[in-house]
Amino acid sequence: MRRSAFIQPRVAVLALALAAFAASAAKAEVVPSPTTGDAHIQTAPYDPQEVVVLHVAPGFATTVIFSADERIETVTVGESSGWQVQVNKRADQLVVKPLGSQPSTNLTVISDQRTYNFLLTTVPPDFGVAPYLVRMTYPGPVQTAGQDAKPPVPPSVYRLSGARDLRPTAMSDDGQFTSIIWPATAPMPAVYAEDEPGKLALVNGVVREGVFVIEGIHTRLVFVRGALRSVAQRIEQAEASR
Repeated sequence: MRRSAFIQPRVAVLALALAAFAASAAKAEVVPSPTTGDAHIQTAPYDPQEVVVLHVAPGFATTVIFSADERIETVTVGESSGWQVQVNKRADQLVVKPLGSQPSTNLTVISDQRTYNFLLTTVPPDFGVAPYLVRMTYPGPVQTAGQDAKPPVPPSVYRLSGARDLRPTAMSDDGQFTSIIWPATAPMPAVYAEDEPGKLALVNGVVREGVFVIEGIHTRLVFVRGALRSVAQRIEQAEASR
């Protein structure tokens, strides 16, 4: 009888330890958060001790962007038959797409600098705001006394001019990505960046639910369709309010 009285507290302690372990494990999952622009463009902080959850609906894809100075070396999917994973040529981005509704599985990405752990989960199309693009963020270097902090990218607006048929109905950026919306009935024009006067460079982007998303920000964007031409000039809000 004394032995039973001694075992029961040990069982209770073990149960509490297991519960605490389960709670800590649940906290080790990171869900990407939206940026200040389009809610489908999200970020996730890198932590080697945590798992990043990617919610992807069947028929959709999610792009994950890693640090520009690292290269992906190995990609391993737990249940590879249900998921399609592609790495870009520069090996600093990958695209994840479920092949229909699939059970959750893990994805391990090993680069020349870091190891990433993801949990891939399919969700219904009407699930909240699933990410179309996730940019991994990293802790910056510790600043010492006397060092100036890098100023944040100031909020901005866009001044439109030129052909009205080519002007977007909405346009914004968050300092990392530029989001542009044209009327659904209008064909989308070609988009060029004019970062230097007179020098146009074709801009590539992706269309997500009617939103054209460009990586990066540009002082001046030019929209062209046939003989029509329109311009969007990026202006800081402080200047625009003068």
